[in-house]
Amino acid sequence: MNSSKFTARVQLSLIIILGASIVGIGQAFSFEWYQRSLLVLIVCGLGQIAIGNVPPEASVARFFRLLLTFVLVIVAIFAVSIVVTPSLVGLGR
Repeated sequence: MNSSKFTARVQLSLIIILGASIVGIGQAFSFEWYQRSLLVLIVCGLGQIAIGNVPPEASVARFFRLLLTFVLVIVAIFAVSIVVTPSLVGLGR
């Protein structure tokens, strides 16, 4: 498999999943489908932040290395914000 096609295919697949989850959120038939679509949208949206920053011409190994780096940065930002939030709320009182 051509590595440049792999990265581009992953990015295109993620965009299609994001579009399908938006359609799932917009439907009015099933609340369960809405909840699952919302969860998929959140997970894929965070994934898009990481995958969207990987160059489409990256090799498969570089793709996963960059993806891991971006995911670790996102997790660190969430962790820091969770830890800092109580202190900031205390300052606001």
